[in-house]
Amino acid sequence: MPFDRLVRAMDEWAGANAQVPVEIQIGRGSFEPRHATFVRTLPLADYRARVSECRLFVAHCGMGSIISAIEAGKPILMLPRLALLGEHNTDHQLATARHVGT
Repeated sequence: MPFDRLVRAMDEWAGANAQVPVEIQIGRGSFEPRHATFVRTLPLADYRARVSECRLFVAHCGMGSIISAIEAGKPILMLPRLALLGEHNTDHQLATARHVGT
């Protein structure tokens, strides 16, 4: 599902921090970054390679993202998707963020 809120925030950060390379996987979102490089989707092998090469992994609060960061030994900054904003069907990522973030 689209997560334009996170993509937009990361693109704004990339614009303010041009010396730091930022890559974003945007999926089916409608917002296309202007300051960061982006792809819609990545094959799993490429996704894992990018996670292993990054300094900080920024993602939604899905367990797949969390596990990817742990397996790669990377710090993760998470933002939960919200149902109210059409980013997911439920707000279960809020509970994941509370649980994992403590």
